[in-house]
Amino acid sequence: MKRGKHTLLLLLYLAALSALFLNDWFWKYQLHNRLTDKLSDFISQCVS
Repeated sequence: MKRGKHTLLLLLYLAALSALFLNDWFWKYQLHNRLTDKLSDFISQCVS
């Protein structure tokens, strides 16, 4: 029983870690998209 509880805690810990990692990656991706959008807007303004 104790071992099962330990495994469950480990799984919860891993799930929390992966959720944090995915969240971080998602925000970086969003930020990257915004920056590239602004950059492409800037370039198109310079060209035209």
